[in-house]
Amino acid sequence: PFFGSFRFPFESNGTHGIHLRNGASSNVLGDNHSFLDLHLSTQPNGAGVLIEGMGTDNNVILGNQIGTDHGFSQPAMELEVGIHIRNGPTGNIIGRPGQFSQIPITFDTFRPYNSIVNCTRAGIVIENASSNLVQNNLIGEITGEINPPVIDPNGVGILFTGGATRNVIGGGRQGDGNLIARNTRAGIKFENNIVPDRADANLILNNIIRHTGSEAGAISDPLVDTPTGCAFLFTGTSRNNLAGTGITTPNILTNNTVGAYFEATEANEVVGNFIQSNSVAGVIIRGGTNNFVGRSVADLANQILGLSL
Repeated sequence: PFFGSFRFPFESNGTHGIHLRNGASSNVLGDNHSFLDLHLSTQPNGAGVLIEGMGTDNNVILGNQIGTDHGFSQPAMELEVGIHIRNGPTGNIIGRPGQFSQIPITFDTFRPYNSIVNCTRAGIVIENASSNLVQNNLIGEITGEINPPVIDPNGVGILFTGGATRNVIGGGRQGDGNLIARNTRAGIKFENNIVPDRADANLILNNIIRHTGSEAGAISDPLVDTPTGCAFLFTGTSRNNLAGTGITTPNILTNNTVGAYFEATEANEVVGNFIQSNSVAGVIIRGGTNNFVGRSVADLANQILGLSL
């Protein structure tokens, strides 16, 4: 079935806005056109959309405002998570291809992306789930510019945890990438996410991750504590959560506190990215082993620069 709605005042929807479970599959939440999208509000400890359980597969979430209203003029009730995929779902798609920077935000525009803000834990959480796709979304920054004063960023843009594998954030074509910006603690965080084999790695391709931590206040000492504002944050994670695969699919990590931060991690990779203009450091490895930052193949080198875009 198709789920769409006209705009209406925000009220609480209980624990979650929409809950897909028990094999719910091939549903579409939202639409390409703004007058048929969803504006999701829920309790502070819930998710805008929760996709849960084995067999809850192949659903599509596109064109929605999660954590704000249609005109970005007021926040919804503060969420814990915007979209949460957990405990077995596969093949779900958040967003659709389409160059976000070329799509004006108007009433009747074709708009495949989701805007996700105002989530205390994370805009998107992928937990113990495999082979899901997140592409062409605005996560933390809703208009491609500085957020309106009433809009708060997310704590983390996208969080992987609990054994998430083979998921793709972004993609190999123009318009597949996400804009992940102005989130407080991290743009993309891998937390206690153990991947069994390199073939099961999550792929992070063609995204722009910027201004992470810009609204977080004072910066802690990154050599002593995990700082706020990391574009990539790896903590308690092992075995090759890949970030970038070469010059054709680089992530751009710019104007964050730290580009990539490794803490107590093993065998993860950050290759083929542009890492530049981050205020404290491009890359910090603190207590990690066998991690790779770049490879000997030219296409897999990172470009770590001090110049602005």
